Amino acid sequence: MRMPHRSALGYVRRTGSQTTTRRLTRHVVIARHDLDHLAVGSGVFQCVSLFDNPIGVWSNEDFRLLEELAEVTPLSKTKESPNLLAE
Repeated sequence: MRMPHRSALGYVRRTGSQTTTRRLTRHVVIARHDLDHLAVGSGVFQCVSLFDNPIGVWSNEDFRLLEELAEVTPLSKTKESPNLLAE
């Protein structure tokens, strides 16, 4: 996503399988590390991970891994945070 003053990489993660959650988490972590060179310096790069967890398949470990690299927000809260990417 391109905004006037920054770029953002957004991931929407949704699964009903607890086995799949770790694989999806790893994909985000690897992609974020691959793009680290864009985040150096000016702070114009943002990584956002939106997740849907209605049946509780995402673990605290998944959230912890992602919070180190991205803004982690539940899909249910995106309407409460319309400026999530503009901040």
